[in-house]
Amino acid sequence: MHYLNTIDRMSRGDRQKWDYFMNMRYDEYKHYETFFNDKRREVNQMYKGKKTYEELMVNQLGVLIER
Repeated sequence: MHYLNTIDRMSRGDRQKWDYFMNMRYDEYKHYETFFNDKRREVNQMYKGKKTYEELMVNQLGVLIER
């Protein structure tokens, strides 16, 4: 079940994209899954400690400016 939940999250709930992920070679899938999970953790860290929408937006603008 974990595999299908991960594919659903990676495809952002679009069932038409599932075939792309299900037809990947295992090593490609694991690499993409690792990248996806790292990005998700990064976003969760940004939300942590933010009390208001304004605080979050200031943080996001700072990230965009740094890039």
